[in-house]
Amino acid sequence: MELIEHFEAARPRLLSLAHRVLGSQQDAEDAVQTAWTRVHAFDTTTLDNPDGWLTTVTARLCVDQLRARARRPRGGSSGQDGGMPDLLWDDVRDFLDPDLMGALPDLSVPDVSVEDWQALFDLVEASGWAWEWRVGVSPGGALPAAAEVFARPVDAETVELRVQPAAGVLVIFRPRSEDEIEFDVDLRELQGQAGVDLLCGLLRTIGRRLGKVVAMTAEGDHGNPVLGFDPVADRVVLMAEPRPAGRVTGREAGARSRPAGFG
Repeated sequence: MELIEHFEAARPRLLSLAHRVLGSQQDAEDAVQTAWTRVHAFDTTTLDNPDGWLTTVTARLCVDQLRARARRPRGGSSGQDGGMPDLLWDDVRDFLDPDLMGALPDLSVPDVSVEDWQALFDLVEASGWAWEWRVGVSPGGALPAAAEVFARPVDAETVELRVQPAAGVLVIFRPRSEDEIEFDVDLRELQGQAGVDLLCGLLRTIGRRLGKVVAMTAEGDHGNPVLGFDPVADRVVLMAEPRPAGRVTGREAGARSRPAGFG
């Protein structure tokens, strides 16, 4: 088989590899296209393992793109850090579609401790975000220490921390378990590139503070993340392939109603 034929056969696999590494369909296509030009320029008679060579070339091109991103100066773009956006709307529109994901997707930080919850509380208080601590359905005043929250009796009223990282955007943290930080957002408030940037900024801020993965799954589909903050990559990445058009989640018909905002 000619190397060009090897390349065409391997293209879907190479695109999937590049997409997982780069988190962007457009960047993945650019990397694979560059690999294509390398195919034309290479002496194919010296290759013993064309598929392995194509994989190596594509992976190295992806690494080069990641390094180039890291070297880009900050400022002048729509990213939350002032640099390039972590994710693009065209690549994640399925994962921010309330009809596909449920209006209130599940977000979580697994494998945490009471100390991590306290770090989150401290972050919220220091961030300048508007917030409100609720006990039952009533405002609860000052934000207590995390240790106090998890020392409450099991039959105590439920509590939640409502945070507004931006005008018109509500994030609700639910301290139900000291082992996992659970919270949700309303995808109807996070549409377009501005919404993507805001969501990525929120996940990145939490993930960097805790040094942990922050994952988002479809509503009621816990354990199957679609995107999240990766502390190794230090950015928000895709964790699943976008859904084919028309596919819906199992809980779409029974999505939870959104609680009222502050006040």
